[in-house]
Formats: sequence, C-alpha cells, structure tokens
Amino acid sequence: SNPPGWVAGFGWFPDMPLTNGEGFFIVSKANSTLTFVGDVPQGALSYNIKAGLSTLGNQVPVSGPFPGGTVGHDGDTIYTWIQASQGWNSNPSSYIGGFGWYSSDSTVTTNGPVMNPADGAFYVNTGAAIPFTQNFTVQ
Repeated sequence: SNPPGWVAGFGWFPDMPLTNGEGFFIVSKANSTLTFVGDVPQGALSYNIKAGLSTLGNQVPVSGPFPGGTVGHDGDTIYTWIQASQGWNSNPSSYIGGFGWYSSDSTVTTNGPVMNPADGAFYVNTGAAIPFTQNFTVQ
C-alpha cells in the first residue's frame, strides 16, 4: 500500500509544501529520482533551529560542511543518512563549544557534516533556539 497522502501515478495529494532549510525523509520501496524545483535564494539567509529534535537542510544547492563552526550548543548532535549503506551514520556529529563540530571517527569538519544538495539531517538541539545567518551568492 502507498503512504498516506500518496496517490499512485499522480504524486502527493494534497501537495506537501517544504520550507527551504528544513530537512525531510521519504522511505521509497524502489530507487527513485526526485526533482526539486524552485528559486535559489541569495544574500543573507536566515535559519532558526528550534530547541529539541528537528530536521535541517541547507537552503542552497551546494555541497559542503553545514551549519558552521559557531552554530550549536555543547552536546548538540547532527544525525545524517548514508545512502550507500541505507542507514544512519554511526559517527554522528557532536558540537563542542569553542571547537566546532566533530565525529568520533574524525570524518566531520569543524564546520559540520558535509551536506550535499537535497540532503537532510536530524538535529538534536540541547539548548534554546539557534538563529543564524548564511550568506550566499550565485557565482
């Protein structure tokens, strides 16, 4: 059976709006190609990571470490999905105040885990909401 909201051959009904900068996860029974359509935002882009558990995604279609070395509270954790193994990264990124983001196997940069276009992650925020700004200009 199809998931709630999915109409076979037609897509989601009603449409599922996604907020730029939020992550989401879809479990598909077969390999699929997803096409994202929209405008690439530029300039000072605002984010607000709420307290507790939330999903996170980069607002811009670039690969690189995210959300940045000064974004986080001591003990915050980012869980990423590994497509090749179809499982959660066994070395999630943890924030260490004053040092940035690290994983137990040192594969994560101090600026956060590498996120590719259309990647999403779960963010566990151990403190108050975290507002931050990312500057981006199409080159």
